[in-house]
Amino acid sequence: MEAGSRICRGNPAAESDGRIEGGSRQRNETEEQTEESGLGSEELLDVKQREEGSMKDVRKTAEQIVQALGGSENIVHLTNCMTRLRFTLKNEAMADEDKIRGIDGVRGLAVGGGVYQVVIGTDVDVVCREIQEHFLSGVSEPSEEKSEPASRTAGEEQKKGMISRALDVVSATLSPLIPVIMGAAFISILATILQMTGLLSVESTTYQLLTKMSDAVYYFFPVLVAWSFSDRLKCNKAIAIAAAGFLLLPDFMALFGEEGEALVTLFGLPVKYVSYSKQIIPIFLAVLCQKYIEKAVYRVVPKVVRTMVGSGLVMLLTIAVTILVCGPLGALATEGINACIYFVVDKCGWGAVPIIAFINPVLLGTGLGSANFPLMLMSYLENGYEALILPAALAGNAAQAGVGLAIACKTKNSHLKEVSSECAVTALMGITEPIIFSVHYRLRSTLFLAMIAGGLSAILPGVMGVKSYVLATGVFSLPGYLQGGAFNFVMAVLSIVLGIAVGFVITWFAGFKDPEEF
Repeated sequence: MEAGSRICRGNPAAESDGRIEGGSRQRNETEEQTEESGLGSEELLDVKQREEGSMKDVRKTAEQIVQALGGSENIVHLTNCMTRLRFTLKNEAMADEDKIRGIDGVRGLAVGGGVYQVVIGTDVDVVCREIQEHFLSGVSEPSEEKSEPASRTAGEEQKKGMISRALDVVSATLSPLIPVIMGAAFISILATILQMTGLLSVESTTYQLLTKMSDAVYYFFPVLVAWSFSDRLKCNKAIAIAAAGFLLLPDFMALFGEEGEALVTLFGLPVKYVSYSKQIIPIFLAVLCQKYIEKAVYRVVPKVVRTMVGSGLVMLLTIAVTILVCGPLGALATEGINACIYFVVDKCGWGAVPIIAFINPVLLGTGLGSANFPLMLMSYLENGYEALILPAALAGNAAQAGVGLAIACKTKNSHLKEVSSECAVTALMGITEPIIFSVHYRLRSTLFLAMIAGGLSAILPGVMGVKSYVLATGVFSLPGYLQGGAFNFVMAVLSIVLGIAVGFVITWFAGFKDPEEF
């Protein structure tokens, strides 16, 4: 670099040529970008400036969040779901909750079970990535030494409870898989639309390939869970994926015969027949065991043979423990959970759907909504459709949109009008956290109105037995109801229309205290 600088200074002509060459190269790049985009140079420059401004806003929001939480050194763990950043802190006393709520771009804050949930909205993945790349630098996963917040005593940790901690783990594991689940839902919806409009026949290979693309996600779901959970536990991801792949291996399942009744043993111990495809609990238990197996094996195996012998032993023991113990126990737990769901539906009948819709805003507002996803996922994987949580959410989210629209129409506060209108749209898309935290938690009375509207609206899909054939909610999930027939689709559409109407009417006539400042 020094030599190059001296040459340029000693040769003005070379320096001038360099500037001319550099300027020419920049102009050529600009011209190429202009031609590719179809925009004029001024328009292209304006687009670039807007993108740069947007990134600056995201970075500013990310920086303010980290500072309000006590700085990057106070953050033990960060993950995100569809709308929220989920932080675990070393010292919760260092977090300034009022400051967090006042940050531009933050829709709300929920604190519970030792987890700070910062509501961002649909841009949550962008903000999360910004924080991880520029402010945490490797702190996104907890280590062995600092996995527990320093401000919490053992007694306080016990109060959190095993169920709450298990939900946190499940939510953090499944959150990275949401994009592929939503992608599978999109492909399934696309295939259904093409088939219903007559553009594709059921017998066509294009239709069959599209459906197989979607089915592959759920068939290999144990592999996806193994990858995500092993990444969170900091154990060997390749071994976890290999173990999950073994469970789905057709030759392994063929050992049990066509009826699954053939006797299979491993070192004389009987192996129970379990269909692991579309299961999640067995692989959670398998990867959890792998973590402790790795510790034990690598502690005794010499480093010189650890790569082959150590890894081989970990893989062997993990698979053996899984097919002998974890797999059957996980399958039994899955059957038990499904039995509980069927029991509730059987005892409550159609009333189970409006009950779910009524309590769902409270679950989401307190951070307990993460329990919904694994339940509806297991129900969907078991039956090929979901007939409880998703139909309830379809009507309940539409009711939230109606409530938001009524607030926007009735309020005289311009800021509340703007926020409520925006939140009504996102609620119609299937995301209700923004309206819960940004509007209901401030107005208070509208939360109960939304609960009533959601419960009343969900009576229709409950009575009519509406079923969702895709793991998605909101207005864009409607084509996923077509697989249940025209009646199922029409009832789903009416559920949304009814939800908007009921939410609007109840809020309009019940009213709310219109704030002077918002």
